[in-house]
Amino acid sequence: MVARSLGLSDPAVHYHFPSKQALYLALLSQPDYGLLPLDQHPLTRESVIDQMLHLANWWLAHPGLGQIVVRGQLSSDEPSLQYLEVTDQRWEALVCAPLIELLGDRGRETADLASDLLWGVYSDAIFAFGDGAREVAEQAYFQDRLRQLVSLTIPEVP
Repeated sequence: MVARSLGLSDPAVHYHFPSKQALYLALLSQPDYGLLPLDQHPLTRESVIDQMLHLANWWLAHPGLGQIVVRGQLSSDEPSLQYLEVTDQRWEALVCAPLIELLGDRGRETADLASDLLWGVYSDAIFAFGDGAREVAEQAYFQDRLRQLVSLTIPEVP
């Protein structure tokens, strides 16, 4: 499947990855999210919402990776569990810390609520639509609804 999706022959993939485990471990590199909204804009409620949507949309654009990681985590695969831990640390730095700065004591609870919400949307999308999750997520209707949902989790800043 990997060879086909990359337009390579099976032997070419096996040359670089002698086992499925080696290929799997290579896939478990942390995403490059590119330039983040909070790297470009001051810390506001809207810029944090944009940041969360940016992260969620990266994952929605890569449904196959999410499916692989979730399956590994459900089977208690150690590399997958470590990947989840690092992913949680990145959420802490990229979303939770800014929300704590913005909202004070309510920041951590807000970040946890937003994480749960986005995880639910993401897992529903990747398991309901598979590789088609990307196309569904790109639709304006989906993006509008996702923004509305995330906005509901973040209280207005006084």
